[in-house]
Amino acid sequence: MAIDTWMETFAGRPVEDLDLNALPQTAGEVAWRLAYPDYEDTFTVPEADSEEGHPLVHALLAWEDARRLKALVVGPWEDVEDLYDATPERFASALIAAAPRLPALEALFLGDIPYEVNEISWIQQADLGPLLMAFPGLKVFGARGGNGIRLGDLRHEALEHLELQAGGLPGEVVRDVTSAHLPALKTLEIWLGTEDYEGRVTLEDLQPILSGKLFPRLERLGLMNAQHADAIARALATAPVLDQLKALDLSMGTLTDAGVEALLKHPALGRLEELNVSDNYLSDDLNQRLRERFPAMTLWIGSDKELEGNGRYVTHSE
Repeated sequence: MAIDTWMETFAGRPVEDLDLNALPQTAGEVAWRLAYPDYEDTFTVPEADSEEGHPLVHALLAWEDARRLKALVVGPWEDVEDLYDATPERFASALIAAAPRLPALEALFLGDIPYEVNEISWIQQADLGPLLMAFPGLKVFGARGGNGIRLGDLRHEALEHLELQAGGLPGEVVRDVTSAHLPALKTLEIWLGTEDYEGRVTLEDLQPILSGKLFPRLERLGLMNAQHADAIARALATAPVLDQLKALDLSMGTLTDAGVEALLKHPALGRLEELNVSDNYLSDDLNQRLRERFPAMTLWIGSDKELEGNGRYVTHSE
């Protein structure tokens, strides 16, 4: 997944910028991007009546059709000049307070920030568990940035899709996920990242997910952008979770032929509907073998990455 541009789709909807100076008449069936202006934008953020709350949330609540808003993509939550040090805590607190006035919200992404605005490893996050739990009807949640991100004691009955994007994800974040109560979860996507940017997730941290017991409804699993992708593939080769999956995503990491060879030994691999091993370090021969072995499967393969000595790198780090 490219993060060099603004998101174009989210939760199955096209993303459109919400012009806070000319709010649309209806929420419609799109995902609205709520953000401070980029360098090239011409609109401004209306001033709030007081210093309490947050200007973006204040402006959103001035929209008469906000009560019908289903999908919200949040870009820079502060002026881009201040974004390097700005956590979303003030924004999240204001959105939590506004939750009763946004009863239809079912999809939320926090951190649609391309690297030209702020590198993924520079994005500051916070404990987002209270934000999720403030919206009990939320089905889809995603966040970008690994600095300071936590999920706390997360309990959510309706959440079906959780994605965490980071250039380096601390192990305690995955432990937050594995201790969470998410009985409806069907899709889990985690960008693990590299140790150079605090990516400290271990196979032990992932074991509750790999066991297949944690999320019984899980159908789509992404362990992506991983520095130790071969080790993850070898662990998946004997993991019970593969028996319940329809889709597996190991893209954007350091996966080599050896990792895929191990994974091919799991009989459930051939029962997948989708397999994404793109943007890794696989040979043309191995990619061709996958095509021939799984002709009916939706496959994402291929990469511009080239192995240089022993150096292999994840796609998104800094």
